[in-house]
Amino acid sequence: MAEYLDLFIDQLLLQFRYMLSQFLNYQSL
Repeated sequence: MAEYLDLFIDQLLLQFRYMLSQFLNYQSL
C-alpha cells in the first residue's frame, strides 16, 4: 500500500511540475 501511495504522489508531483512549467512558459511569452 505504501509503495502504491509513493507512486501516486510521484505522479501528482510530476503532473504539478509539468503544469507549473507550462504556466511559467505561458507567463513569459
